[in-house]
Formats: sequence, C-alpha cells, structure tokens
Amino acid sequence: MTEGMVFLVFVAFLGAACLEFIYGGSGSVRYCRGRFLSQNEKEFLGKLDRVVGARYRVFVQVRLADLIGVEAAGNRRARWKSLSQVFGKSVDFVICHRTTLDPVMVIEVDDRSHEAADRRRRDALVDRVCAEAGLSLVRVKARFSYGEGELVKKLQAAGLGLAPNLNVKGN
Repeated sequence: MTEGMVFLVFVAFLGAACLEFIYGGSGSVRYCRGRFLSQNEKEFLGKLDRVVGARYRVFVQVRLADLIGVEAAGNRRARWKSLSQVFGKSVDFVICHRTTLDPVMVIEVDDRSHEAADRRRRDALVDRVCAEAGLSLVRVKARFSYGEGELVKKLQAAGLGLAPNLNVKGN
C-alpha cells in the first residue's frame, strides 16, 4: 500500500467514525416526557392566576407568532421576513380576557440567561413586536418567590384592570 492509499483509508475511517458519532449507529431513539415548567415558573403561574382573578385567564409558553400578525402592504417578501423573525420565539405568560380570549398582556420572566447578547437581541425584538402590536409587555426579574401585592402593582402599572378589592398576600 502506498502512502496515498494509507492516507485515503485513514480519511475514510475517520469519516465513518464521525458519521457513527453524529448519527448514533444502530441504537434506538425513544421519546420521553420532558419538563414543561420549572418549579419557579409553576409558582409564578399560581400567583399570577390568583392575582388576575376571574376576569382573565393565563396561558404559558405561547408562540409569539400566534399573538401577532404582520401587515406588509402587499409585499409578501417583507411579510415573510418579518414573520420569520418571530417564528420559533415564545413568551413566558400571556394574560387574556376570560370570555373573548383576546390577549391583553405578555409577561416575560427574565433570569440570568437574559444577560447574554443573543438574548438581549431577542428581548429587544419581542419588546418592539409587542409595542407595535399594541400588546402590553411586563418584564419580571426571576426569583425564588413572588409577592402577590408586588405583581398586582406591576400589572396595574402596565394597564391591566384588576378588581379593586383584590385580597392579595405579600409585597
């Protein structure tokens, strides 16, 4: 065997090993149940449900593309470009009117991951899209515990009409 042939055999072997690693060989793949919400998100949802009362309904992990539309004045390319920016993006919580299910407010819970440059760009896009669509957006800093009184103040300051005699705990 010449050096060139040895090199080709080595490259072929290396390529096969890479393909085996990437595609996993003969092992089987099985889907299993994942985690939908973290414990912190579940706690926040419970507080949010109590705070918004009977007038509203809270939805979690909603695709941004399901909340907004794109008007591009007959320019299909511009429309698709704008839609492609929101495809695959979701927001943490959406408050909707209980009877009409019209979205009223978006809530994003920001943890440390939102400090990364790519997340800041994503957050700026979500902020801009919600503002243009006339959909209030409230950002809440992620914590281990949330006071219902504090949530009421944040939501009311953002324009959500809550029952005035709302009996809430904590600040």
